[in-house]
Amino acid sequence: MSENINGLVAPQEHEIKWLQESLTVRSWAGSDMKNWDQVLMDQRLSPVGVMEIENQERSDCNGNACANNLEWQDYVLGGRKKMQKASEIAAYSLCEFLMDPSGRGVGNDRGTSIHSAARLLLGGVPQLELSAGVPYESDWPYAKYCRSMRELKAFAPGKPVLPSTVGQANDMPPWDELLPSLAAGCVGQIGTKWPPKFKTPGGAFGRFRLMDEAPTGGGGHATAILWAVKINGAWYLIVWNSHGYGAYLMSRRCYETLVKQQFAPFGGYLLSPKDPVSVYNRVLSGGGYYD
Repeated sequence: MSENINGLVAPQEHEIKWLQESLTVRSWAGSDMKNWDQVLMDQRLSPVGVMEIENQERSDCNGNACANNLEWQDYVLGGRKKMQKASEIAAYSLCEFLMDPSGRGVGNDRGTSIHSAARLLLGGVPQLELSAGVPYESDWPYAKYCRSMRELKAFAPGKPVLPSTVGQANDMPPWDELLPSLAAGCVGQIGTKWPPKFKTPGGAFGRFRLMDEAPTGGGGHATAILWAVKINGAWYLIVWNSHGYGAYLMSRRCYETLVKQQFAPFGGYLLSPKDPVSVYNRVLSGGGYYD
């Protein structure tokens, strides 16, 4: 997959309004997650080696990021031994609809907005009888891209969904609050300009590409912040991509630049379970991310 693919668009006014009205004030602080660094350093909880590596074939990066966030949250919060698969192309088609409920955008393959993905995980698509979440890949394979509103209306209603684990959405937090939040099962749905100027440090970084500066390319791309890893004494975000190589790493300085810019012009949001502190306390009790 070319790094030059465009697959993300800026939100429309009605999307911004809907999400702003749905955002909550973050009710926890990083200090609520004692020993969060030990949790993030537990290799058994890393998405690397667990998440499927995908290579998008359409402008559906936002659908991929949405499905990846849901799959990861469901996996860690549910204490599963095997990851359930959500349909990236279903998320994409449904986001096309949420962006324009008239249906004129369905099947155009021009990309979708970060806001539409957050909306899908927060509220579902009531018009198509779909609760919050994303239909399963087994029921909606990647080859099934709905090319019109008529096709979507015939295919989507009532499809079983992998239920959303998102109980609240917030603006992306400062770095020192983000890392404990990731340890408590939160994820980030972010949009950046694309392509970036990746570094390939090698050594302790292994195969990972490193985004050390905020991208300034002409396109837009959605990715999913899932976890963090400590390398040579510094923390880096594990960000899941859909360009055929899985994760890339993001440095603190890159993240802080993006937060300062409020991820303009695309947006970025922290998607959290209903009560991250309770989730995290279950981790410390030895029970894992599940009841």
